[in-house]
Amino acid sequence: MMFKRRITIFLFLFYVLLLNAAAGTSCSGSEVKEKETRPKHWAVAIERESLPNFYKVSDTLYRGAQPRKQGFEELKKLGIKTVVNLRGSSRERILVEEAGLKYYQIPMFAAFPKKKKFARFLEIVSDPSNHPVFVHCKHGADRTGAAVAIYRIKIQNWNVEESINEMVYGGYNFHRIYSNLKKFVRKF
Repeated sequence: MMFKRRITIFLFLFYVLLLNAAAGTSCSGSEVKEKETRPKHWAVAIERESLPNFYKVSDTLYRGAQPRKQGFEELKKLGIKTVVNLRGSSRERILVEEAGLKYYQIPMFAAFPKKKKFARFLEIVSDPSNHPVFVHCKHGADRTGAAVAIYRIKIQNWNVEESINEMVYGGYNFHRIYSNLKKFVRKF
C-alpha cells in the first residue's frame, strides 16, 4: 500500500517536471536580452571575482548577489559606503563593518513581498549620506531586481514597464517562479 502511494507520487512529480520541460517554463533564470539589443541605460555589468552578478545601476546604486568574504573589501575600494542586505539570515554585518561600510538588513521573501520593506529600502537609497549603496540578496536577481525596479520608478522616474523589463530580461537571472514580483512592482 505504502509502496503504491510512493510510486504514484513519484510518477506525478515526474509528469509535472516533464510538462514543465516540454513547455519551456522551468523555474530557473529568465531570458536575457542579447548585448546588441540590451538598452544602454540599463545597469552596466562590472566583472569582479568576489562580487557575483555585480552591476552599476546609477552613480548612487549598485546591485549584486551575495558577495564572497573579500567582496566587502572590494566594495570599499570601489567607493561604496553602504550595504543593504535583503536576505533573512546572515552573519555578514561583521564583515561589512570591518570593511568600514554602513550596514542595513531588510529581510524579505520574493514570494511574499511587503510594501513596508521596499519603502524602507527607498528611504536608505534616498539618503545622500549613504551613497553609493550596494544592494543584494542571495542571487541578486529577484528581491534585488524588484528593489531596483522600484528605485527606477520612484527615484529615477522610469516607466513602470521599462523597469520591469530590465528586472526580468536584464541578464540578472530573474527566476520565473517569482513572477508575482512584476505585479507587485506595478502596484507599488
